[in-house]
Amino acid sequence: MPDELQIQNIGATETPKGYNFSLLIQDILKVVSLPEELIRSVFAVALSTKLNLYPPLWLMLVGVPSSAKTDIVSILRTLDFAYFIDSMTMNPFASGYKATGKDKTYDLLPELDTKCFICKDYTTIFSLNEETTKKLLGELVSIYDGEFSKFSPTRGYISYKSSFSHIGCITPAALNRHQKFLNIVGPRFLFYRIPFLDQTQRKAGFVISWNNTSRKELILGLQEKVKTFIDNLLENGLQVFEITDIKIRNRLEQLSLLMAKSRGIVILQKTSFTNDEGKEIMTYDVVDKQIEEPWRSLGQLKGLAVSLALLENRKEITLADIKILEHIVNSSMPSERSEVLEYFLKHTNVISRDLSNAIGKSIRTCQRLLKELETLGIVIAESPSPGLAKNYNLHEDFKIMLNSDPPPSEFVSQLPQKEIIQYDNEEISGAMEYLRDYYQQAETQEEKTKCYKFIEKIEVEAKKRGLISNKEFNTGDAIFANELFNGNGVNQDEE
Repeated sequence: MPDELQIQNIGATETPKGYNFSLLIQDILKVVSLPEELIRSVFAVALSTKLNLYPPLWLMLVGVPSSAKTDIVSILRTLDFAYFIDSMTMNPFASGYKATGKDKTYDLLPELDTKCFICKDYTTIFSLNEETTKKLLGELVSIYDGEFSKFSPTRGYISYKSSFSHIGCITPAALNRHQKFLNIVGPRFLFYRIPFLDQTQRKAGFVISWNNTSRKELILGLQEKVKTFIDNLLENGLQVFEITDIKIRNRLEQLSLLMAKSRGIVILQKTSFTNDEGKEIMTYDVVDKQIEEPWRSLGQLKGLAVSLALLENRKEITLADIKILEHIVNSSMPSERSEVLEYFLKHTNVISRDLSNAIGKSIRTCQRLLKELETLGIVIAESPSPGLAKNYNLHEDFKIMLNSDPPPSEFVSQLPQKEIIQYDNEEISGAMEYLRDYYQQAETQEEKTKCYKFIEKIEVEAKKRGLISNKEFNTGDAIFANELFNGNGVNQDEE
């Protein structure tokens, strides 16, 4: 959590030599209390417009009011390629209005080509009358493919070619009230549902809120830093690279398949029958279903993964990037399905009654959701014996979601990516705790040695600040401390 001194210094806009994306994130977190994964996703989508990706990346941030959605997109406002609007009205992309006299006709679509289009308030759009909202989202579906044509009785034939990245913001309530609109535009957008703040994030938010510097001034300072960072990144040249790691490719394929299936449409019809005991049993029959092939989903996830890597001048995809994609996939399905899938990640042999108790929805609703997921091929159902409730489990193709934590060999990527002297006190403590856990599960001596080198450097800095002493390990750390500080196979003279 940022301390008061650090927050007071955020107004300075100088970006020292070697200023990288991880340092920029730390500066952003001194002004907004948001998940780091969200910040990375927003910047990756903004940057992607400079990579000429197909399909383009469109991201919708879904968060409750006052969750800093507007703040995080506002810091992109000064980018040369950002096109920022508050909301949209009817026919913004290609109007049928024909100007008369000195009036002019302005179409939005040609203005967006090669830019990052940012609309901070989709909630207003979704609050328009149903016909207007449906028409606007229907046009977005056509525009997504890079070309849009229409015929107007007053202007005649209008056609534009325009490709751009897009970031929008909306509240969960507005989105959930119009689920059918989501089905129209859903496959084009990636979604990021902003999770509720944990205790540490909320505490950081309160510290930020008590800062005497005006929020407008803080945002302006961030805008300058963001512009400098992105300009430097683009000046050095960015080149899309091929993903060659087979394990990463396999994970992307599975995630794209899950996203395609989970965004599918299932039409159910409620039916009932009377069992042998004379009890009426309600069931759901499948009337129709529509599941897209995974190619668009794969293209979106590949593009986002590459953009995330290029933000840090990497030419490979890490499992830390995959973790971000997993949250995107989970957010991009209807919220009810996402809630059920979260339960499956921790439970097996699920029955509707247990699910109902866990997520607070009626048994009938849970039966419907389970039937949808079964129809989409995300879960499989088994009947232990006639008359008993069905058990549901994740389909084998998606059990990889159960073991998504990065392996020990990637422990370095879980630490703040900056010099240790730039860690704040909380990051020092967090790194110590993380490395203790890692050391105990490391499988090879090489991994233990790497861990030792890192913790040795962190310990030196912690001692300088008076955060720890040589004897500050509790009983639970005894084995770790003995191995770490008495050598036990680790060459302490090794640099």
